[in-house]
Amino acid sequence: MPFKCLAPKKLAAKGSFFFDFLKTILSVYRFVYMLKNNTYYLRTQAPSPTVERVLQTNFLTTPRHVCINNSGHLICFSMNNPRVAVFRKTHFNAAHRLNNPSWSEEQNARVFGKCNYPNYHGHNYELIVQVTGEVNPDTGYVVDLKWLNDLIEQHVLEKFDHKNLNLDTKEFKNLNPSAENIAIVIYNLLREHLEATLDLKIRLYETERNFVEYPA
Repeated sequence: MPFKCLAPKKLAAKGSFFFDFLKTILSVYRFVYMLKNNTYYLRTQAPSPTVERVLQTNFLTTPRHVCINNSGHLICFSMNNPRVAVFRKTHFNAAHRLNNPSWSEEQNARVFGKCNYPNYHGHNYELIVQVTGEVNPDTGYVVDLKWLNDLIEQHVLEKFDHKNLNLDTKEFKNLNPSAENIAIVIYNLLREHLEATLDLKIRLYETERNFVEYPA
């Protein structure tokens, strides 16, 4: 079968389709980014009465809208219910030892230092649980902080407070109880009890100057 060359007009049409498709993908990506970061984007090359009416009735009077321009078409999405972060701070006391059983005593001592002492040591952990979501118009809450406090008490403090993390908890039976791993475990313990529309972040202070956050 002889090889057929595409005519210049067909090539131009295919190129135009590719770039229009690419612009659409970029617009969607920009929109997702804006939703995540509560920012706005507004641009149109040829404002029309319809566009001006959208601006006057939606964007200017109720600024919780995000608008994107796709090939000259202005699309606005309502953001009248802003996302808010709420925090619950608590603390617990626990002992632990950092140790990798697959390493020699010398390597454990070299890597973990005083944290590898065989008789364990303790910390006064400070825990900050952050929940981010839309404000419920009926209650004015993102979540009820009393409910959040009870959740932390039941699923975190009762497990870890005044415990030896290495010896007394199943979560760290085979997991080194570093601050990083403790934060991940706490996140997983709480995440399943929150609605999917809510974001969760854990900040854990091991000392006043050393703390971790998950997810980063």
